[in-house]
Amino acid sequence: MQYCMAFINIDFKSSKPMSYKWFCILFLIFSLYSCHKSTEKNKQSKPAKEFLLQKIQQDSVSIEKRISLVNEFYSKNNTQALDSLDLRIMLFQSFLYFEKSDYESFVNLNKLLVQKSEQISNEHLKAKAYFNIGYYYDELNRKTDSAYYYYELSNISNLKIGDSSEIGAIKLNMAMLLRSNNDFFRAKEVLTESLKFLKKEKDDRFLASVYDQLGVNNRKLLNLSEAISYHKKAIEISDSQNDILAYKNNLAVAHRENGDYLKSINLLNNILSSKLLKKESSRYARILNNLAYSQWKNESNKRVDTFLEALKIRKRRNDESGLVSSYTNLAEYYLEQDAEKVKLYTDSLILLSKKLKIPRAEIDALQFLMKLEPNNLIVRNRYIDLKDSLYKNELKVKTQFAYLEFQNKQEKERLLALEAETAKQENQLAQQKTQKVIFISLISTLLMAGGSLFFILRQRHKKEKLKEIYNTEKRISEELHNGLANDVFGLMTRIQSKKNTTEDVIDSLDTIYQTTRQISHKNSAIKTGPEFKEELAYLINMYQDENMTIVSKGLGSIDWTTLGDQKCIALHRSLREILTNLRKHANATLVSIQFKKDEKGVHVTYIDNGVGLKDDAHHGIGLAHIKSRMQSVDGRFKIYQNVKTGTKMELVLT
Repeated sequence: MQYCMAFINIDFKSSKPMSYKWFCILFLIFSLYSCHKSTEKNKQSKPAKEFLLQKIQQDSVSIEKRISLVNEFYSKNNTQALDSLDLRIMLFQSFLYFEKSDYESFVNLNKLLVQKSEQISNEHLKAKAYFNIGYYYDELNRKTDSAYYYYELSNISNLKIGDSSEIGAIKLNMAMLLRSNNDFFRAKEVLTESLKFLKKEKDDRFLASVYDQLGVNNRKLLNLSEAISYHKKAIEISDSQNDILAYKNNLAVAHRENGDYLKSINLLNNILSSKLLKKESSRYARILNNLAYSQWKNESNKRVDTFLEALKIRKRRNDESGLVSSYTNLAEYYLEQDAEKVKLYTDSLILLSKKLKIPRAEIDALQFLMKLEPNNLIVRNRYIDLKDSLYKNELKVKTQFAYLEFQNKQEKERLLALEAETAKQENQLAQQKTQKVIFISLISTLLMAGGSLFFILRQRHKKEKLKEIYNTEKRISEELHNGLANDVFGLMTRIQSKKNTTEDVIDSLDTIYQTTRQISHKNSAIKTGPEFKEELAYLINMYQDENMTIVSKGLGSIDWTTLGDQKCIALHRSLREILTNLRKHANATLVSIQFKKDEKGVHVTYIDNGVGLKDDAHHGIGLAHIKSRMQSVDGRFKIYQNVKTGTKMELVLT
């Protein structure tokens, strides 16, 4: 209807002739009618498509007939605007081509499905199509690099829709591709990645297969204890008895490689006794061949009968990959017994390996021949050339895989960045909608609260200032009354008695002068910045006399200019409070003050040999002021408990 509605905005007030206006009206009516008919047609065609999809899924109808039904339907209902239902039909039609062994049509239809899925943004069907193409190159065309590439594309689409189970399953296929190219380390990495996507509740079968493959790759890397552990884990979590037979077979091979031949033999005999295992099947022949090899290695059975029985089954079933294993084992078996039979089996092995394009099998055959004829240059040269070629090919494939992973990693990062940006923009839009309402309501509240807070803080600041002035005046008054006034009165008394000498009077005046300087210094402005070191040194020296020694260390090693003025003042006043308490209460003869700076800040450690502090709960108002003062500049004040003698405190400025 969007196309039809585009014709409604016609300007009937224009100066065009009346006939033109009537033409526009008629055209509009015709367009609306056409769109209505088109919509009705689409509504009618949906049940027909659903019926077609159900019909082609019926196994009772022949494959040719089902393919014909699809082609006939779309020849009569040719539409360019395909929907998801059309693409589902297309996907199932591709499966029909696969069952018919028409692999070219299977691949081409899935490539078309990728294009159509992109047009309607259906990532789910696009992921399925990519996987089908990858499966074709993996299982049928044997192009591992192409298979790996399409599997990765399928994973990218699954990543967009969050289908973690599909991602984990596809990574399992990718790991098998890597293993087939002898890239066991990378295969382990991909299998480990797949575990992140598979959930035990719904992906038990894939999880079991991943653990089994981890066992196979670890066995190839000679990590035999890990291989055995992974195979056991696969058997433990699997619900499929048929799969368990395969996992037990792989576990038996791992035991054999680990030298536990009896465990391997017992396990393989247990598998052969299973009712699920059909005789004359390819799996039966594989287990029989493995049993013969384990028995031979254990020297419990030198007969070749079991090897030959497995070989006969494989020949009857035309199991060519199984024949490769039988020829290899028989050539190894006869290596020290019958040279002619070794040549017979290696010839068969070489021919089959070339047919199946398995160069590693031919390399095994050439190794046997070199042991028989160490001076045969033709065999040796062929072996060297084949090894070099195989190494170069594996290196090429690994490089291609690495490049594909790099490209797809960049694409994943781009998608994740795009998703994050989209989510961010959506979040910003949502926030903007709410922020407009919140801002208007909060601004008035903030203004009132800010005004009230400013008034409260201002009043509090005034009170603190007044309190500080009062305390300072009180302290000066006490120092003048208790110290300086008493000294002056004492001097006056001695002068009146006329018993003192001029020298005594001068000493008393000097004491009064020093007391006056101390009072003046205590209440003068504290110098900060470059002069703060001298300020602290003078403070420490002022409290030192012949009865008490104060040792300071590290004062000059600190760049005091890095501290702010408020922190310097807080430290100075706190240290003065500590030294004042020392003079009054500690009865100490030796004091240590250590200054140190590290990445956490400036540390000032005070230690004396006085009477110490009795109880943390009764430290008094002086120490409480120190703690409050340090907290006001984001510092810390700590009093160490359980000190055997004296007192230990620490001031920290961050």
